[in-house]
Amino acid sequence: MLMSTEAKTLSILVVISPMYRTMPALLHLLRILKTLKYQVILMAGSLDPKEYGAEVKCIRALTKFTRSNILLNKIIVYILSNFIYIHKLIIYRKEINIVLIFQSESIFTCFFGRLLRKKVITYFGGLGYLNLISKPSLINKLLGLVYFSFEFLTAMLSNRILVISQSLSRRSFLHKFVKKTFVAPLLFIDETLWSEFKMTKPYDFRNEILGFVGRLEYEKGFDFFLKVVMQALARRPKLRIIIIGDGSLAPLAKKMAKKDNRITYLGWLGRNKLPSYLNDMKLLFLPSITEGAPFIVYEAMACGTPVVMTYFEGVEKIIKNGVNGYLVLNRDPTQVCKFLLRLLFSKNELKKISSNCSREFTRFREITSIKTLYSWHEAMNV
Repeated sequence: MLMSTEAKTLSILVVISPMYRTMPALLHLLRILKTLKYQVILMAGSLDPKEYGAEVKCIRALTKFTRSNILLNKIIVYILSNFIYIHKLIIYRKEINIVLIFQSESIFTCFFGRLLRKKVITYFGGLGYLNLISKPSLINKLLGLVYFSFEFLTAMLSNRILVISQSLSRRSFLHKFVKKTFVAPLLFIDETLWSEFKMTKPYDFRNEILGFVGRLEYEKGFDFFLKVVMQALARRPKLRIIIIGDGSLAPLAKKMAKKDNRITYLGWLGRNKLPSYLNDMKLLFLPSITEGAPFIVYEAMACGTPVVMTYFEGVEKIIKNGVNGYLVLNRDPTQVCKFLLRLLFSKNELKKISSNCSREFTRFREITSIKTLYSWHEAMNV
């Protein structure tokens, strides 16, 4: 058994940013904690608790004000939410053993958690300040510096730091806290979460459709994706594009879809709708600059959809180049465009990769989930 008698009664307060409207990684975290028999209280903003199971007690804050994209509104929401979070933390202090700050800095919650003598664990799926400074505007770069200080202080005050991969633990300031850092992957594949993701359309029946699924942000390489797409459409009139996701670059995706009927923009889709579109795609292109937990890669593999990703440290553990997908080092739009078109319009190359995807996904499912549970069991023993 992975869990001890003590672990069964452990109560964890999971704290996420009130700004998140949807959070796929949270589903995996809650499934892991549930499997390990931990009691979970979720403190969130505008997320719908129904998406995360009736067994999870959810404390919601500022639900009417967290959906604005105006910067001043976001700052006000951030400040107010921290006061509410601290207040709720004090109210529920007797019910919890551990405060788990999940994929967001929360310096004030972290500080008061320690003040209340709770064990505080911070989980980094990536570094938020890098996302901000990757954007072109000066205001985002300045906010990135502020966010850096908050993330650094949160890491410094935490009893333990969890990271999604070994490579992330060596990035930026995180290497300073190596003695209290654990690797805790989030990939947990069970029938409840993954039953919809399977191949329903044979690869031979798919049209030449290139897809993108994820946050429409600079750090996810969406601007680069659009540059490649414009060249690809000019070269191949029969090519079709499907874009799924939301983010600051969504208006640009909408504008392009209105101008060109070969581009379909669907916005953010739930897990129940996503598999159908993955089964329509012949190739998924993810040119991310940085990645945390690329669940979409596994979801695509389960549907038999090959993935092309730009290289970053650790991705080779997921994508075996030329086996279940492809890795590209080049970030020249013209060269990448030629490579993608060669794959899309080849007769047999991608069909072979598609067959490998299902086999690789089965292997991941059998091995990875056990490792994930063991890692989280160890990480919670603070």
